[in-house]
Amino acid sequence: HLQLLDMNRNLEKKVKARTKEVTLANKELQTLDSIVATIHQELRFDRLLEVVIHEAMTLFPDADQAAYWKLEKEEAAYRLIASRCGEDEVRAHHDEDSESLSVADMKQCFINKNTQIIHHIYMLDGEQLSGSGQSILTHAKSALCMAMILEHEMVGVLILASDKIEDAFASTHASTLERFRTHVISALSKSSLVDLLESHVDELEDISVTDQLTGLRNRHYLYKHIDSDISNVIKKRQALI
Repeated sequence: HLQLLDMNRNLEKKVKARTKEVTLANKELQTLDSIVATIHQELRFDRLLEVVIHEAMTLFPDADQAAYWKLEKEEAAYRLIASRCGEDEVRAHHDEDSESLSVADMKQCFINKNTQIIHHIYMLDGEQLSGSGQSILTHAKSALCMAMILEHEMVGVLILASDKIEDAFASTHASTLERFRTHVISALSKSSLVDLLESHVDELEDISVTDQLTGLRNRHYLYKHIDSDISNVIKKRQALI
């Protein structure tokens, strides 16, 4: 009889533990679904990065900071272009104030087989991070790195770090990590296509208003701007030059 009671107690504990685990997993999936929907609403690259970093820190609440490094092909390096610390807003880094890592250093410090937990996702401890030489990770005790691969090229790296917890990302399900990364890549791909289309539209528009022989503006340019130019002349009472 006592053995049966012990078995029932143990079973109840296991059921409670499993129920809690499933509840947390479902909550994580609901959060991820919401995050995925939010990410896919953005097409502009700079705005997309803000959303990705903000939502990543929502999905991984133990992260104290996040950063996105973008591949600059001409420099053969990854440049820090956006970051966030704590509750601060996402900060855009411009060339004059951004850190950079050579492609070789990025792979040595963050993206290597020794730290890979699943395909293109890596986990680092404080000792590994201290050797990176990056000021944004100076006090980090653990980090999660996601390589963003487009057309067989690592176009960027998203890094999340915790300043307080040594295994901050260890309990996250592999499927959650992979799904989040996959949707970020999909959003980056769409953003890249939008940028490419806009670039082509601008080129075509410039060609349409330029004489190919002389390089001067043609009559289509005149028709496009004459009304606004005349309105400005009348408004400012200036001569039409």
